[in-house]
Amino acid sequence: MHNKTLNFIKAKLEEGGKGSLEIYGDISDVKFWEEDVTPLEIKEKLKDLKDCTEIDIHINSYGGSVFAGLAIIGMLNETKAYKTAYVEGIAASMASVIAASADKVVMTQGSMLMIHKPLGDCYGNADEMRKTADLLDKVEQQLISVYMTRFSKSEAELSILLKDETFMTFEEAKFYGLADEIQGSVKIAAYADKVKVNNLIMNKSISEKFKQKGEVEMEISEVIKAKLEKVGVEIAETDDAMSVLDKVTDKLIEKQEEEPAPAVEPVATEPKKEEEPAKVEKHTVSAEADETLIAKAKAYDEIKSKAVENACKCGVQAMGETFAKERWEKIFDTFNVDEINAQAKEWEDNAKKTLNAGVHATSLEETVKATIDFDNII
Repeated sequence: MHNKTLNFIKAKLEEGGKGSLEIYGDISDVKFWEEDVTPLEIKEKLKDLKDCTEIDIHINSYGGSVFAGLAIIGMLNETKAYKTAYVEGIAASMASVIAASADKVVMTQGSMLMIHKPLGDCYGNADEMRKTADLLDKVEQQLISVYMTRFSKSEAELSILLKDETFMTFEEAKFYGLADEIQGSVKIAAYADKVKVNNLIMNKSISEKFKQKGEVEMEISEVIKAKLEKVGVEIAETDDAMSVLDKVTDKLIEKQEEEPAPAVEPVATEPKKEEEPAKVEKHTVSAEADETLIAKAKAYDEIKSKAVENACKCGVQAMGETFAKERWEKIFDTFNVDEINAQAKEWEDNAKKTLNAGVHATSLEETVKATIDFDNII
């Protein structure tokens, strides 16, 4: 049994006072299956790493028992070593809490984090079920306290993510402070006429030119060229693909910055009436003030709605199909307009970098068509 267990939990002392610990399996209070990882096993493995100044914790686990996980976190916190958690594949549920307790979190290429509210079984009458629900609420607060040691947003936002059972890519985890770095080399897969670089597809001839020259030279049709010039993007004969993409992206950013905020319609006020008793006059002034406040609130809601809409568009540009629009709309409910615009700008910059890399389309013309909605901006 001991030798088989090593397949799912390992501890290794390396040179220079550095050690590694592997958690590859379900986290359990007691061992039911060979792949189960228990606090007792972790305790034994940590004895081999007691003199380490650094410990790398490699995690590939769907989670498991909350209390077993909290016991493991407690043991890891007792060590004086600097701890780096490596998410390799998946760190879900309680495994994500263990990762969050580390000093540094690194996610390997394609790995994911998953966080959710704690689950529990209950059998009995209504009183017993209420007790179980109350216990789950208390347990959730314990998990939140661990997440919040590195979560960069509000506790209210974290609660929303837990409620929605949220799976996170590295980009999303980093945004929330739950991950620090991504690890992994660029993976290239060859097809008949294309090359897949990580999850992005490039025309094979383009990728070859990238490797040879570090740039791409492609022709673009006169129709698209004319449309580009109509929206203010002039194409020179010496422009290569990257120069064109830069111009297109800069024009989109410029257009967005030029878009005026929704106009606030003036609030109509009634002509001043003749002097009336003080009590009536005070009531009239209050009503006018209420109308003004309501108008301002409506205007702000319109501005915020437009900011949310723009931010979601930027999110789609930056993350593609992985962008969780409904979840982000809930999160933006807790943001003010400046915070929403700041997030939109971050996604916009990321999208621009991707465009500049020239890897989101199989040709320059397809990239331009995908980037500019000619029907709406001409």
